[in-house]
Amino acid sequence: MISERIGADLGWSQDRASNGMHNREPLMFNLIVSGNGEAWEKPPLTMDRGRFGEYSDIESLGISLKEPATLQVLVGIPTLLMYELGASGENVRLVRYGRLTKIEATGRYLHFDFEPDATNGYLSRTTVQEFSAELGMQRFEDHRTHWAVKDGDIPDDIVSRGTPAPPERDIKLVSSEYGEAVGNNNQNRVDVLRDEIRAFPASLEQATEFVRRDYESVNAFEAMSHLGIERKHARKAVELALEPAKLEDLKRHRPFSLVTLLEDFGGPTESARIDDVVDHCETLLRGILARPSTTAVAANDLRPLWQCVRSHTLTLRLRRVLNSLIAKFSGFQADGGYWVSSDMPDRRTTAMMAVMLQRLGNDSHRTSIRDAVIWLCRHPDYNDFLSGSSDVVAATLTCEAVRRSGMLSQLDHITDATDSWILASQSPMGEWRSEGWEHVDTTVLVLDYFSQASSMLEQVDGFLLSEGRGIGL
Repeated sequence: MISERIGADLGWSQDRASNGMHNREPLMFNLIVSGNGEAWEKPPLTMDRGRFGEYSDIESLGISLKEPATLQVLVGIPTLLMYELGASGENVRLVRYGRLTKIEATGRYLHFDFEPDATNGYLSRTTVQEFSAELGMQRFEDHRTHWAVKDGDIPDDIVSRGTPAPPERDIKLVSSEYGEAVGNNNQNRVDVLRDEIRAFPASLEQATEFVRRDYESVNAFEAMSHLGIERKHARKAVELALEPAKLEDLKRHRPFSLVTLLEDFGGPTESARIDDVVDHCETLLRGILARPSTTAVAANDLRPLWQCVRSHTLTLRLRRVLNSLIAKFSGFQADGGYWVSSDMPDRRTTAMMAVMLQRLGNDSHRTSIRDAVIWLCRHPDYNDFLSGSSDVVAATLTCEAVRRSGMLSQLDHITDATDSWILASQSPMGEWRSEGWEHVDTTVLVLDYFSQASSMLEQVDGFLLSEGRGIGL
């Protein structure tokens, strides 16, 4: 056979040259990339002769388009078919793994047939990018149409991630493609994928994928707990955050989020950095504490306390100043159980104060919490709130306050109605919105609530309160 003769000339053993990719460790493999997002979807499969051999390694030196017969050594060896970054098409993130069964050089083009592997024939482009170094891929290689012949084999760690059929186009896959299209400024593809995302039913999974797309744009590191990000990948975010210019920007705009990142994914070598950021957060809180007392709570003052509640490190290390702020703001509670903001009883402020007292307060705050929860749930005002409000933050925090109050068995109609209202308020792209908050922050708040709702217990200062007290409406 021609492939046996040429294989022998290249130093292959006879069984390797004649039996394809399954009998011996290959000496080389094909990596074929196209910028046409439909190129690998159906025959005929072609490649411009002028792009053959680009980015190839030393084992390809015996293969020449001037001697078409030498191309036959590429039949039967492992092959990856993938699309360029920035290509447009429904399956541009799909990489095919298999072997070539035929190659012909005709005129300007190479024509070939491809057979996907029966067990591991379909991979994600993310997997290939993760192992780009092991594949011998050069910088920007996935931005150019070409046919490379690479030395060595395709690592088992890549092949093992393949599936026997293309993955279903679920929200995670479509959302990932959408994020990539946005990054590539491919507006036509963005429009198509946006419509595809909107066609999915509202769900917490859709919200998670929105957060995955957008959290880095606003440095909402609290979101990472919902994304299943491996530590080795999260470490890249830590390293970026600690670059001098980025660090100063985060300390100015998202210091509490930065602490969350460092406490979750930092290490001993970052201890001095986290100490510095915690000190900065304390300075901000003490600045709030030093402001003249009024009878109202400013939203800008309450938000930093809320962000501290989300961090175990800040809750422990800044406990003294947090206690002082809780004492200051709890004194602003009106006789009716609410807190005032902008000269009006305010539902968001009251709900946030109730939850912070539940998480940070002590036994002396039991009555304050109870009065706040009753005010939040009082009828008919609550029905009016749900029918006319768009304040997802207030609604979510109200539900948390009820669940932590010890009165859930008597107020479950409130949480049931509000849970349904929150889910119905999700946007077609998956996020929740609320005035004054970034969309990602609002969405993370909702995801936090639904992921923890069943385990929320009546608690103040770490001690469970007694149950069975009446509401007294």
